[in-house]
Amino acid sequence: MAEPSTITVSSVAGAAKAAEGNSANAMQPASSDGLVLA
Repeated sequence: MAEPSTITVSSVAGAAKAAEGNSANAMQPASSDGLVLA
């Protein structure tokens, strides 16, 4: 339902935080937005 651009931005932001070693923290806001998991 979300625009592809929105999902892409979330994925990039999650990947950036995962690179910092905060993959767990990156997954929490993603699930809250419901873009990556949904």
